[in-house]
Amino acid sequence: MHIYESKDFYLSSFLLSAGCNLIDTPVNRGITTFMFEEDEVLDKQIKEFYSLKASVEPTKYANAIKTLKSILHASKANSNSEDNRYVSQHRRTR
Repeated sequence: MHIYESKDFYLSSFLLSAGCNLIDTPVNRGITTFMFEEDEVLDKQIKEFYSLKASVEPTKYANAIKTLKSILHASKANSNSEDNRYVSQHRRTR
């Protein structure tokens, strides 16, 4: 299985709303990567998105944005990175 990786939030929202299979959302240094199963449909959707020829049902797109935002916020809340602990401690000292 081939995997397509994207850091583009709105492309990833579009792909999700178009029915592409989101496999994982790893976070590295606070940046989320959206990983999709790569196939011919995904490749076609990406080309259409960047050529401004893509269309999607607005409600599906809005729901995909909400879903990915939930994923981002959950991963941020669950993060135990050094940076987040520093910021948390720094804020408490004020």
